[in-house]
Amino acid sequence: MSRFLPSKLRDFLIIQKRFTAQPGFSNALGLSPHQFLQNNLGLAITRSTEGVPQYRYQYVIPDYACVKSLGGKDNEFSTSAILAIFDEFTTLAIVNEDPNARPGVSMNLSTNLSPRGMKQLPKAGDALDIFVKFIKIGKTFAFTEVEAQCSETGMVIATGKHTKFLNSGSIIQKVILGQTMLPIASHVASMLQQNDPTETDTISMREILRLDTSKDSADAEMLILRKELLNPMGSCHGGAIAMAMEQFARKKINGSHKGQSLQNKTLINLNHLQWLTLMFVEIMEERLPMVFCTIFLAMISIETDHLNSVFNAEK
Repeated sequence: MSRFLPSKLRDFLIIQKRFTAQPGFSNALGLSPHQFLQNNLGLAITRSTEGVPQYRYQYVIPDYACVKSLGGKDNEFSTSAILAIFDEFTTLAIVNEDPNARPGVSMNLSTNLSPRGMKQLPKAGDALDIFVKFIKIGKTFAFTEVEAQCSETGMVIATGKHTKFLNSGSIIQKVILGQTMLPIASHVASMLQQNDPTETDTISMREILRLDTSKDSADAEMLILRKELLNPMGSCHGGAIAMAMEQFARKKINGSHKGQSLQNKTLINLNHLQWLTLMFVEIMEERLPMVFCTIFLAMISIETDHLNSVFNAEK
């Protein structure tokens, strides 16, 4: 069992820390390159007799990463937040296992709450053990499964799956992240001067996901695309998309069904089609408008079974 940060992953994080968008959405989760390099998150790597790797991380939920959940409770680590950290942890594991350290592009990312997770979501200060298991990793795709357990009890909180397309990237990316240049690029990056983000620089998730009223319609809301929503490549972070949709759904459903008890979503699934739709909006308008034609359709994939239960109860 390995309990240290592999040199390859350390080099990747140093390069990411110096040359990519900061602070980014991972900072709001407590998982920025700076934060990861500081505390290592208890990373342990084991391999089966067949050589199949399993990664274990230890994650303590920061209070600034918590928001009001779909059920209306404050200071909870929502289902979409769990999806967001699954995205982070599986991506780092893929980078370390891929010969060319490619972070890839998400094709499908999903999470399911366990009965324990449905009963009570984790909250600020809770410690989670995150296990990433590789189903297959090849030249083009990587398939992983992930599980979050309560560190204290060992009970499963949520499970998930993440499929990534391992695109070759730009020529510059291929050179820098290649096996020969990665250590050299990391050494150069570590010599450059840059202020490191600290916890005091972290903007709360509530502020990052704040919805503003659209100038075009009082009934429409929008989420301004800001650097705190981006991934290291400069695109909107998949976890940010999921959390924004859940907050939009919470406000709309709470507004439509005041006084009713709402339950947290047991399943969230994001696929590449939704990614492309939102990226198109981002490119065209440099912001993510929370309009019905885009987000409401995506919201339905999150809230279908809950809406059905509400409508059936009203009949």
